[in-house]
Amino acid sequence: MKKLHHQQRPNNLPLATLHADGKVQLLSAEFVHLHLHTEFSLLDGACRLDRLVKRAAELEFSSLAITDHGVMYGAIDFYEKARAAEIKPIIGFEAYIAPGSRFDKKANTRDGKDGYNHLLLLAENETGYQTSQN
Repeated sequence: MKKLHHQQRPNNLPLATLHADGKVQLLSAEFVHLHLHTEFSLLDGACRLDRLVKRAAELEFSSLAITDHGVMYGAIDFYEKARAAEIKPIIGFEAYIAPGSRFDKKANTRDGKDGYNHLLLLAENETGYQTSQN
């Protein structure tokens, strides 16, 4: 069997489809980071926005998301830097979902750990971005 060589961008995975007539169609599936914490996720993220966008541009990413814990402090700066680097910015955040009241401070699981969960929220457009600000 002949080995297929496919020129690809560093963040793409080569895919090939073999048709019944023996022809090979080369495709690529682009990987996009959709869950990424930056310097604004205290104690959890270390990526500085300027270095993050610079590295994404070096790797020829077409899109990139930031999803900091409970905040969107870096959204506008990220948006501007990503657009300047011709990268599609995807803005979101990681929300905390608690089963009871936000004022309920007791643990609510059997093992005594905090019973909240995380939910990743991404803005599809400007309306989604505005809604996430409320």
